[in-house]
Amino acid sequence: MLHRRLIPSLLGVVLALGLASCIQPTEYELREWVEYPHTIVDPEEPKPRADERLEADVDASMAEAAQVVGPGQLDAAEIDELFDARTEVVLACYRQELRANGSAEGALTLQFVVPPAGYAEQVRVVDNSVGEVAGSCVADAVRGWALPAPDAESVTVRKAIEFYIESP
Repeated sequence: MLHRRLIPSLLGVVLALGLASCIQPTEYELREWVEYPHTIVDPEEPKPRADERLEADVDASMAEAAQVVGPGQLDAAEIDELFDARTEVVLACYRQELRANGSAEGALTLQFVVPPAGYAEQVRVVDNSVGEVAGSCVADAVRGWALPAPDAESVTVRKAIEFYIESP
């Protein structure tokens, strides 16, 4: 009598496993879902290479002048020149954001302290509409940069950076 109840149960499990294997996503579908989780996958449609977004013309605008506040004196133009000279470092962070979020555009504002020794410390992002990846990457990059030394006392600097993908 036990086998009359056990066999249909086992048959049900075997059928369920067989049907489940029919609806399992293929390796291609799984890979596409990981690379493009926000899109519906059409296996017939050619997909852009994952790095095509990174080959797009990206830029960072640092047109807004740095703001320098504090008891010490430091020329904001020198800070702006330094950021302009290191644009590629900042753009590398933006490209990391694009890997995580292909359509990321926006701005972030950094705030950091420049002591009399002339380097960036206490770097933090105070405003960020680009993304967490870009914000933390830029903050890490700026931390420790050699900067012009302020006169006698530390200064606090705020620097806004706008990131965008250039139109063809």
